Amino acid sequence: MARTENKKISRRQFFFIIIQTQIGVGVLSLPFDLHQAAKQDGWISFVLAGLCIQLLIVAMWLTARQFPDDDLISFLPKLFGNAIGKLLSSAYYLYFVCVCVLILVLFGRMLHLWILPNTPFWVLAILLAFTCLYLISSGLLVMARIYTFVSILLVIIFLLLVSALPDIQLVYLLPVGQTPIPQLVKGAQAAVLAMLGYISFFYLYPHTKGTPAERLKTMSYANLFVILFYLFVVFVSFTYFSTSEITFVPQPVLYLLKAIELHVISRVDLFLLSMWIVSVATSFSTYLFMASKGLTDMFHSKKPSRFAVFSTTLIVVASLIVGIDEQPIDSFTQFVTHVSMVFSNVIPLFLMLYTVSIYRFIRRKRHGKV
Repeated sequence: MARTENKKISRRQFFFIIIQTQIGVGVLSLPFDLHQAAKQDGWISFVLAGLCIQLLIVAMWLTARQFPDDDLISFLPKLFGNAIGKLLSSAYYLYFVCVCVLILVLFGRMLHLWILPNTPFWVLAILLAFTCLYLISSGLLVMARIYTFVSILLVIIFLLLVSALPDIQLVYLLPVGQTPIPQLVKGAQAAVLAMLGYISFFYLYPHTKGTPAERLKTMSYANLFVILFYLFVVFVSFTYFSTSEITFVPQPVLYLLKAIELHVISRVDLFLLSMWIVSVATSFSTYLFMASKGLTDMFHSKKPSRFAVFSTTLIVVASLIVGIDEQPIDSFTQFVTHVSMVFSNVIPLFLMLYTVSIYRFIRRKRHGKV
């Protein structure tokens, strides 16, 4: 028992894995996406999305605490039987692969537009994917230590954005509350896509030290940190660019930093991109880890490296099929957004309702307590 406990990650490491998973590829374009949907009230959409995610976290916790030693792939067959459980597990594996593909193509397009226009996408895809494969091959504990170490980069990103505060105009946030509710909901969907990493709670919960209440508190703190970090990014972008300007700026964070020069850094935007790559890698690694572990558990294999290599290769090939042209990426993003609403929102809510009502009743009846 002590040996098993020693293999678990601490609550502090759990905190940093969550924030590194949620803060990823979307941080550079989130203000633009929110403004496209909800105009200057995009920040309201983001706050609504953050509150909804917190409710989803509580729902996932209510499910996960019923299976303290099982992750998502392990407890699905216990809930619904082997047939339906395997079907749902396979669907989640494909979902994680799709998210990895989306991260990879968005990563490739951003680098193609800003710093590596002549580098073939397949080179960038292989470099990121197989670097992350090497990272996850070391196991969750090593991943947690690396995520904790690189989180200092988020502080640097925050400080870089602080340097833009003297040039902001609060009047750009006005008028407040004029956006119709359907547009606010559309903006909230864009915000949820940027913070998708909360589904990793189902995988990390049984591998984290602490009581169920302590783990919920840590997850809630991580979600709060992500909300505040993203909200600051959105606030700076919305107040640096006017409503008419930001419409033409698809990566507002990079453009506002491009206009700033520090004494030791002439191209702050490129400096930010180098740190953004790390955030993309950690987010991609978490999804790759969940996909590989899920496939390994489904086949009850003791050689997870084979499934990790297979998953990585599948993701790279699929990303090359999608490509980095704007239209295919937009179509695939819409597809992943709709699918994410099902796998990251609807199914976790259904699992919570089923677990705390029907499954609990069945289990109590089985043990003669009803």
